[in-house]
Amino acid sequence: THRPVKLSYTFNPKANDKTFAQWLLQHLPPGGLLVFDLGFFKFLWFDHFTEQHKYFVTRLREKTAYQVVETLSQGSRYRDQLIELGQYRSNPCQHRLRLVSVLWDTTWYCYLTNVLDPQQLPPHLVCELYRRRWRIEDAFALTKRLLGLVYLWVGDRNGVQIQIYATWMFYALLNDLCAQ
Repeated sequence: THRPVKLSYTFNPKANDKTFAQWLLQHLPPGGLLVFDLGFFKFLWFDHFTEQHKYFVTRLREKTAYQVVETLSQGSRYRDQLIELGQYRSNPCQHRLRLVSVLWDTTWYCYLTNVLDPQQLPPHLVCELYRRRWRIEDAFALTKRLLGLVYLWVGDRNGVQIQIYATWMFYALLNDLCAQ
């Protein structure tokens, strides 16, 4: 639908991505899948997802230590493996994860998920889902460029919230009109 499902706002201008981690986990229904970037890369968070029967796809952070437990499938340009993450840390990831790696030109791209069954989430869909993560960036660029959210016309918190919510509501309405 190109529309946000949930919105969250914080008054803290110095908040980073991990500030919203608990909120995201709380609002994702059991069986739901969240695609996120390296700003949320944290072993404890991966464990919370698995324990609550919620799923994720993300990239593997460079230099992250892991051990391959089982290779599910492999070709000259891809690998699909079950791994144990965090071999050299005092608090490793408690649950096995799946590492899907694909060779594109001369670079290996590595993606993590806690969906361990390739029948439920095939390797090519793991890569495609992460590629589509950039659609959120496209949505922000669209609202900033076409709907004028790049400029904030007020300075107080209430005014900023009103401008953001009004812009997103206008975007949703415009999107529905274009679809019709």
